[in-house]
Amino acid sequence: MSFPAISAVSGAVEETAYLATDVVQGTRYAGKMYKLGMQTAYKAQLTESYLEQNLLSDNDSLTAEQKASIARA
Repeated sequence: MSFPAISAVSGAVEETAYLATDVVQGTRYAGKMYKLGMQTAYKAQLTESYLEQNLLSDNDSLTAEQKASIARA
């Protein structure tokens, strides 16, 4: 009589372990995707910043002092 009960509890524990593993793996995957998204956004923003800085530095109407200020920023 006790064997079916033990088997049922064992099965429930096993299913719970599988569920916990799935949650951990899903969280890990979501973390990796978030990190990748943040890195991509940072690279795009940095590239845009460099391009904008180059456009400002090449502007002939700026004084040398203004160009130096842009280069320090």
